[in-house]
Amino acid sequence: MTERPVLSVIVPVYNMEKYIGQCLSAILSLPDSAMEVIVVDDGSTDGTSAVLDSFADTRLKVLRERHGGVSAARNAGFKCSRGTFILPFDADDIPVVENWQWMLVTLAANPDAVLVYGARRVFEEEADNFSRSFPYPENDAVVPLIFKQNFMQSGSVVIRRVAIEAVGLWNENLRVGEDWDMWCRLACFGRFIYSPVLVIEYRRHAQSAMGAPVSGDSRDPVLAAIETIYSHPCVRLKAGSHHHKLKQEALVWQTYHWGTRLIRSGAYWPGAKALVCAMSKNPLRFLYLCSFPYRRLRQLMDRRQPLSTERRRMLGYDSGRGVTGPSPHRRPSIERPAAGQVTALPPYCPDEGQASKPHFPIKMC
Repeated sequence: MTERPVLSVIVPVYNMEKYIGQCLSAILSLPDSAMEVIVVDDGSTDGTSAVLDSFADTRLKVLRERHGGVSAARNAGFKCSRGTFILPFDADDIPVVENWQWMLVTLAANPDAVLVYGARRVFEEEADNFSRSFPYPENDAVVPLIFKQNFMQSGSVVIRRVAIEAVGLWNENLRVGEDWDMWCRLACFGRFIYSPVLVIEYRRHAQSAMGAPVSGDSRDPVLAAIETIYSHPCVRLKAGSHHHKLKQEALVWQTYHWGTRLIRSGAYWPGAKALVCAMSKNPLRFLYLCSFPYRRLRQLMDRRQPLSTERRRMLGYDSGRGVTGPSPHRRPSIERPAAGQVTALPPYCPDEGQASKPHFPIKMC
């Protein structure tokens, strides 16, 4: 058997012919044999399969499954993976692979941590209108904040394999919010560490879970995830006497974001009612809404500088696999390696005698 890889990147894909080539081109631009990439084709009916067949990299393994949803696809990929660390990634997003090494170094150096997460940027549809990155909580502020809002994105986290084995796989009963459910379970068993580097560029579009248009009479599917999260005994124990308050804050946060999504979809009256409901329960939401002009101005200012030739190549714009259309624009990075070079993954060197043991308390939820 070949040497066990350091990192397993798991990419579920369903009808993402338009984006999967760009995603994989960027991931496989990392020249390191200590990484494996597992793509799970979740029963795609478009040209996704042909795009996957166009890649010949030996580090890439493609699983073809019946359509069962993103959680089932991630679980299938995890069961097939062998890496010490797991990085779940979505097929329509763009990885910043030159910064992955910093998350891996941080996780390897902190044996009590179960997860390291980096920063993300959000952009609409094509890669020519990147907004600023979000503010992120420091390490000690993750709990209880993760119980109130989902501020982490699949693709921005590297998880210790034994942690996933301890808390269980992704919940296949959740259509949306399955990642938030996973983060909350992991938060009950070990420390999260923030690595201040840009690691993912998140694409919001009509096919994405958070970008697809919704009707005014539809129910927010994330509410089911919140109910699931707060039904876990480990979350109830971790939240303690603040359990009810944290759940209400989570509902308010999600109601606000559901209202903004309704408005983007053209359901103005239901969206406005959702916003008013959220702001009546948390006035800080009103202040956030009022800051929209400022945030929009900063977003427009971030679009000015053109993307470098090296970055265009990494994202697949010049390889035939990337998107076509207007030239993308460079975003000022949070932190990058010297000269922007793509470097190899660091070796994983656990302390002697502890290679087979997790370094955090394991209690099944």
